[in-house]
Amino acid sequence: MTDRTRMIRLIHVAKRELALDDDAYRDILERLTGKRSSADLSTRQLDAVLKELKRLGFKPKPAKKAGPMPREGSPQARMIRALWIELGKAGKVRDRSEAALQKWFDRTTGVSHMRFATPGDFNRAIEAIKNWAEREGIDTRD
Repeated sequence: MTDRTRMIRLIHVAKRELALDDDAYRDILERLTGKRSSADLSTRQLDAVLKELKRLGFKPKPAKKAGPMPREGSPQARMIRALWIELGKAGKVRDRSEAALQKWFDRTTGVSHMRFATPGDFNRAIEAIKNWAEREGIDTRD
C-alpha cells in the first residue's frame, strides 16, 4: 500500500471519527485544495487535509502491532504435543504422528500449521486438547 493510499484511508477514518457528513467533508477539501475528492489530491494536499483534520480534533491512533508469534517450538506447541502424546499412550489417539497432530490442529483452529498460529489459536487448541484429555480421564494439571 502506498503512502498516498494510507493517507486517503486515514482521512476517511478522520471523517468518520469527527462525524463529518459528506458535504462538510468535501467543503473542507475544497477550502484547502480547491478539489472535492481526496482521490484528486496530491500527497502534499493530502498532508494539508490531515493537518486540518487533526486541528479539528482528530487523533490518529498508532497502528496496533501484533506481539511476537509463538513458534512451533514454543511452550504452547510443546504443551499441545505433550498432551497429544499422553492421549496416544492412553490409546485415545490412533495416529500419534506429527502429521496427525497437525491435521487435528487444523480441524480445531482452522490454521493449517502451528507455525502460522497466533497466540489465540494456540490457546484455543490447548483448551480443546485439555478438555479431550480430561474427558478421557487423563489428568492435565501441572
